[in-house]
Amino acid sequence: MRLSILFFSVALLFGQSIDLMGIKAVGAEDVEAATVRELFRVELSAQGYDVTEADPECFEAKCVEEAKGQSEYAFFGSLTKLDEKYLLSGFLYRYGEGITHSDKMTSQTFSDMDKVIERFVKGVKEGKPGDETIDKTSVTMAETQEPLRRKNFYTAGIRIGYTFPFSGSYGDKRMMTVESIALYEMQHFIIEGTFAYAGSDRAVTMGADVGLIYAFNMTDFSPYVAGGMGIHWIIDIEIPDPHYDYDYSYASGNGFALNFGGGLLGFQTYDFRAMLDLRYSVVFAQTDDTYYDSDDQIEIGTQHAIKLTAGISRKLNPGESRNCCNIW
Repeated sequence: MRLSILFFSVALLFGQSIDLMGIKAVGAEDVEAATVRELFRVELSAQGYDVTEADPECFEAKCVEEAKGQSEYAFFGSLTKLDEKYLLSGFLYRYGEGITHSDKMTSQTFSDMDKVIERFVKGVKEGKPGDETIDKTSVTMAETQEPLRRKNFYTAGIRIGYTFPFSGSYGDKRMMTVESIALYEMQHFIIEGTFAYAGSDRAVTMGADVGLIYAFNMTDFSPYVAGGMGIHWIIDIEIPDPHYDYDYSYASGNGFALNFGGGLLGFQTYDFRAMLDLRYSVVFAQTDDTYYDSDDQIEIGTQHAIKLTAGISRKLNPGESRNCCNIW
């Protein structure tokens, strides 16, 4: 049962009288509506209110005004059944003024109706919303269950290609690149997670990134723009030796990374994806260590590169193994 109870009268005082009108059955059985009306009468009386029995066939504000009841307030409502779900609506009417408050409750089971009405009336007495009056004796079935959430479409796979350094980065030599990817898709937005390896004989680097992709179309083929951030580790990088102009040393480091770019996404209406991806990447690297036997600190500096990769990802079915060798 999903419960949504609104505060319907902070103005009522303890001991005040209420004319109890009718509860109209819409799709529900008349006996169910009569039961709800009786539950309201019993609970209001139990909380100390003076309940006056009024016309049980009066379900509208016009009828209530014409009735000219004995109390200052009147209560009426309706019980609507939608398949297995019940919708209970209630209205507090002040004679001479009109409807001052209205409430709506939903329940997946009729057996929870006594708890719903108990909390409803307790909220009136305490001057707060009924959903704040919960105790261990009035927990409903729906409140023991997890709320429903929208599902995402999840695929995982790989992209391969090359990273092209520039501005003196990564030893100025092209690096072969392999990326493990996970895509969590919504309509136009896709959350992307990647773990990448890139290497040459002058540099080796690894990185983990999280990003956001925006696909312009929801058809089979769509261009997209993307951006992300993460942490990259430079395992080895060839740098000029600080003591000899004609020799080289190696250093390692790590740093915060940013990337942005775009590409083409294919086969969106299938349970797999093909991607062509082009990104600019910048790593703000800090030196960890050098292989040169010296106390001199060698700054690696900011590393720039363009990365071009292509790949495929596939939906993972429930219960399917997700280890490295079974994504296909």
